[in-house]
Amino acid sequence: MSDVMLFGVLRMPYEMAMSSELSRRQFYVRAQELLGHTDARVTKRHYHVRADAAQPVK
Repeated sequence: MSDVMLFGVLRMPYEMAMSSELSRRQFYVRAQELLGHTDARVTKRHYHVRADAAQPVK
């Protein structure tokens, strides 16, 4: 899903996001998708920083 659609779903008003079973499921799936992206970025950054720290200083 594009970032525009992802953030559009996440920015829905609470009443709209929770109004039906379908919208609740959609909101949940999109929130999990965003969490996956965030976890991947944090992991990538963590290993990048650790790799830099392991380099000898010249």
